[in-house]
Amino acid sequence: MRCKVTIWGGEYDSSRDATISIIRVLGFLFIITCHIMQGYDCELAWWFNVGVQMFLCLSGYLYGRKIIDNELSFYRKQYIKILVPYYIVIIPVIIVQLLFVKNEISFVRVVKALLCYGTLSGGEHLWFVPTILFCYFLTPLFDRLNNHIFRRSYSLLYCIAVFVILSIVIRLFVPYFNAAWIACFYLGHVLGKNEITQRINSEVYKGLIYSGAACLISIQIVISYVMKFELSGSISALYDIMCDYGHVFLGITVFLLLQGILKGRQIPRIIMTPVSFLDSISYEGYLIHQFFILGEFSLLTIINQPIIAIIAIAIIVFFLGIIVKEISQPLMNRVLRTNINIY
Repeated sequence: MRCKVTIWGGEYDSSRDATISIIRVLGFLFIITCHIMQGYDCELAWWFNVGVQMFLCLSGYLYGRKIIDNELSFYRKQYIKILVPYYIVIIPVIIVQLLFVKNEISFVRVVKALLCYGTLSGGEHLWFVPTILFCYFLTPLFDRLNNHIFRRSYSLLYCIAVFVILSIVIRLFVPYFNAAWIACFYLGHVLGKNEITQRINSEVYKGLIYSGAACLISIQIVISYVMKFELSGSISALYDIMCDYGHVFLGITVFLLLQGILKGRQIPRIIMTPVSFLDSISYEGYLIHQFFILGEFSLLTIINQPIIAIIAIAIIVFFLGIIVKEISQPLMNRVLRTNINIY
């Protein structure tokens, strides 16, 4: 399905898979909803907090369906795609914070944000940027590894072993990253690779994901909401890890259910036109949104009426997302010396 949407005098030509676009937009909306609920101290925020896991699974899935012939070209393309919009967003934010909220910013914090080794006040969601960059760094390794695994018998067992080993290695040796989020990307990569090779019984794989989600989320509900245990020390740390993996399996479950519902369906143009447009600015909108929901410039605190505040947030994220897209796209095309939209 193709549709063209006018963007400030130009046209956005969408030939993306409708299912992928809808899932990405829903994940984006989940994230915004989660942070708005968090701003209003609503407990449901933590149950909408699966949008990033959907994004990670989706990214892994898409690259699992591709063959990486040139690793350097892959790194160059993906890093430019992520970093150019990132810097276009955070540099003005740094300037504004230096001028108006000096107590929340420091030289060290600025340097860490520029190096993708830390976040700015109100922009704590930007942990996603170094995480997805690290996932892209590992993608050629995942590609080679899964290509080898999917030529062997008992591929599913090997994938489970990689999932466990990857989680342990990241947690022990690269503790800056949440091992569960990296493992989420890997599970998505397995989904994409299996769609091409059909080496794993998809129903068995999905059953394991659904079972993992049901089991871990049920334990979390019992401990946190039914029994209301107060955990501390190492038990609390283990519980937090369990909750992270519960969110991983829950996010992948949502992805799989949406894929099952949407795949093969003819989506009306009246729906796909706005979906394709929102899809095209979802990353830019993600970079921007939390600065206006949480932190010093939160519209939730500036505007007393929740409905008006939420509408204002939607409008600002929408238009600033367009602006960042319009600025970053020509820069990326120039760097890559191509006029092809790299998203």
